[in-house]
Order: sequence, then C-alpha cells, then structure tokens
Amino acid sequence: MIGHHRQRLRGRVRRITIDLDPTDDPTHGQQELAFYNGHYDSGCYLPVVVKLTFGEEAEQHVVAVVLRPGNAAAPVGSMALLRRLFGKLRRAFPRARLRVRMDGGFAAPRVFQFLEEQGVEYVVALAKNLRLAPKGGRLLRRARRRAKQTGRTTHFYGETRYAARSWRRRKRRVIYKAELVCLSGREPRANLRFVVTNLSLSPRQVYEIYRQRGDCENRIKELHHGLELDRTSCSRFLANQLRVQITAAAYCPDARASPEGAGHGLRPRASLDAARAAAQGRGLDRGLREARSRAPAALLRLAAVLGARRGSAGRGCGARPSGIALESNL
Repeated sequence: MIGHHRQRLRGRVRRITIDLDPTDDPTHGQQELAFYNGHYDSGCYLPVVVKLTFGEEAEQHVVAVVLRPGNAAAPVGSMALLRRLFGKLRRAFPRARLRVRMDGGFAAPRVFQFLEEQGVEYVVALAKNLRLAPKGGRLLRRARRRAKQTGRTTHFYGETRYAARSWRRRKRRVIYKAELVCLSGREPRANLRFVVTNLSLSPRQVYEIYRQRGDCENRIKELHHGLELDRTSCSRFLANQLRVQITAAAYCPDARASPEGAGHGLRPRASLDAARAAAQGRGLDRGLREARSRAPAALLRLAAVLGARRGSAGRGCGARPSGIALESNL
C-alpha cells in the first residue's frame, strides 16, 4: 500500500499523518487470548487500526490492523508497530514530516518519550484531571458569559506547560478547549478537552488538527459493518489475526485507487466478497474466484502476496497459520 502511494504521489508529500485507534471485537466462545474488558462490558479482542493521511487529502487509508488480547492497554504493541511503519514511510517519502494522532488511551509517558526519540510530531488526547481542570475552568467561565450574550455555542482555546508525576517532571505543552454547547430547547453543556503536543502552532490550530480524527470512526465502521472485521471465531489467536489481516488487505488493496481498479466497485464488491469468504472459512482462493469476474489484476496479486493457494485457507481454522499472521498490510 505504501509503495502504491509513493508511486501515485511520486514520493513528494510534505506530511503524513498516522492515526492509531483501538476498537473492540466481541467474542462469544473460547477463543485464545479473548478476555473480559470492563470498558466494553464483554469478552473481546482489542484490535488496533492504523490509518494514513497524505498531505491535505481527505481520505484516510487503512495500512494495518493488529489483533490484541482483550485485556491489552491501548499502548500495548503500538510502539513496535509505529517503529516499523516509520522506517517504511521514511524510505518511501524521505522528505515528509510524520505526525501521529492518538486518543487518550495512548497518553503514557513511555509513548511520548518514544515519539520524541523518533523525531515525529504528535497530538494526543489527555484526560481531564484535578490539576488541569482549573486552567480550563477560567476559559469555560468566559465561554459561559459569551454564550449567554449570543445564545450560540462558544469556545475558547488556551495552553499550559504540564507534567504528570509519571512524566519524570518533564513538562510538555498541553492545549485545552473550553466550549459551551448551546442547543435549542436544552440546557447549555460544558465541554472541556485537553491534548498534549510538541507542535508549535496556535492552540486553536493544534486542536483542529486533533479534531480531524473524527473521520477515523467511519473507517472503523466500514471495517466492522462492511467487511465484518469481527469474524474472529477461530480457537487460536494467530488464526484470528490472519482473518483480521485478510479483512484489512481486502479493504485497501493498491488497486482500489489505481486506474485498473477504477469502475470495479472494488471495496464494496470484489474485496467484500473475498474478505467475507475467507472470514467465513470458505478459503481465500474461493472468495477470489467468486470476485474474479470483476476484480482487477492487482487484487489477485495481493492474494498471492498473502499466500493464497487452492483449498488451503478454509481448512482447520484452529491450525497454526503461517508467518503472515502477524504481518501488517504495509
């Protein structure tokens, strides 16, 4: 996928934004490493979805989906995944700045230190706490006064230097947004948000960059509802990782944006057929046969990269898969 976009953009892009998002994959059996998660109130896996945005383009491209145990904290596996991704992106786009956006689950000191050592930009949500809330509270009172005058939603932005105890006293820049949401027929609602960053842009610009993560949820919904990402009913963890990888590969083959893929309806049709067939245990090669009449050659090349062979993918879901199981769609 990275190679396709390098060719498409001729290696010339100023910035690449990387979004990491964990999501839940509920389980209903005795799958290996599926555990109860109190946040989702169910037994589940916690796959992390990685997406790329090139420059100012609107579309986000899924580059990897990695399955994780149901009790994994958000940062688990993220640094190893990012280290590999940084290397590939820097080789493909040597002049591009890399920027990472993540939600509050990734706000751990070891993650910040890793990102700083890697020399990348980052914007990460930060949970409100007793030390930060008073700083945003002053702007929130100002927003209340303005909203009372105008009757409209009002927001102000500010910044501070902050260090949690676990940060070894190293202060980092924290941006906050104080917003009073005014909706007709409802009581005004306060909304106080914080993000930690190493960007030098204005507080409002930094928060707008973080807010653009909103489209990430749509990509996750497409994976869940369009390609059935949660088809992870095999007993072995690595077999389920392979299923997740097939789904990710079907979602974003390089043919999707290539001229030879145009007009094929690749994501909603051919790729969907192939991914569903594999996820349902009918074999990747069979799924591709069903889609072959309308799938471009690039999708079939992708199947070969994934190691598809006749009648092999559907047998013995519990069997130990090949080394591809932990490879991401980079």
